[in-house]
Amino acid sequence: MRRIEEKIKEWEKESGIPLRLGADAEGIWIDSFYERGREIVVKAAVDLTEREIRLVRWGVETALKNEGSARHPLWLILRGEASSAEQQRWLKEWGLTGETGYRVACFHFQFSLDQWHRDALGALLEDEGVIAAGAGQEFLVLLNREDGMQWIRDRQGTAEAEWMMRVMVTVGLPVETNQISLSYRDAIDLMRLLQKDPRERRWITDETAELSVLIHRLTPEARAILRVRAAAFHLELLDEEEWHTAAAFWTHDLHGSQTAKALFIHRNTLQYRLERIRKKTGLDLRVYEEALRFQIARETWELE
Repeated sequence: MRRIEEKIKEWEKESGIPLRLGADAEGIWIDSFYERGREIVVKAAVDLTEREIRLVRWGVETALKNEGSARHPLWLILRGEASSAEQQRWLKEWGLTGETGYRVACFHFQFSLDQWHRDALGALLEDEGVIAAGAGQEFLVLLNREDGMQWIRDRQGTAEAEWMMRVMVTVGLPVETNQISLSYRDAIDLMRLLQKDPRERRWITDETAELSVLIHRLTPEARAILRVRAAAFHLELLDEEEWHTAAAFWTHDLHGSQTAKALFIHRNTLQYRLERIRKKTGLDLRVYEEALRFQIARETWELE
């Protein structure tokens, strides 16, 4: 049985594209181009069966076919490598007008897309005020339209329903024309956080998960301080019903009637549960400052 290192050397020679073996890897996958230019990352076990070798080879060949998309002008803009004049020319050609409101969305698919799925996705994402390019498991979308957030959600739902595949989406900051690369870095950073998130999220923006995003982005030293503070609230004492109640109360802006209605309980029942949470944690979620401290502690505790 041939070692994967030998196969990588063969494919490097054939393709002329650098290949890299992931350290201490288990399983097989081909990572995409999105931040490494023409480099493909092969991550696999040391010894492979012939079937596994065919799977890796298929992944490499698929990535090679997708290489042309990685040279799309959009990538130069997203990486900040295009001159101002070039960027303006391309934006005008793509019909993206205006000086503000640009967003970059990253669509991450469960598997690398073959050519048929890539063509179908390209057709799905083709619309006024939108330009997309991608390779492997990623598609990056630059858009400038008022209904941008709903537009992205609709496409995510359509892709998942039609192809029965999990699709994660992150959306970068809304920026001005000269800050598009900043929105791109934000979307990619959020995607890394989303992939590590212990909850089965499929969507993150700075607006929809700001506390979680900020806590993920803290230095290890700052997170260590938050962990110590979170431990003092004894969140591990809360049962599932209390967790669910606290989350709903925060989601509905600490509004008792709306929370009780969402949970299908009486307002007195809600007050009883909030009092139980107060006795266990020392935090009264009906007071905004204490509710915020609870949220920060919860995000920190769940991160661990």
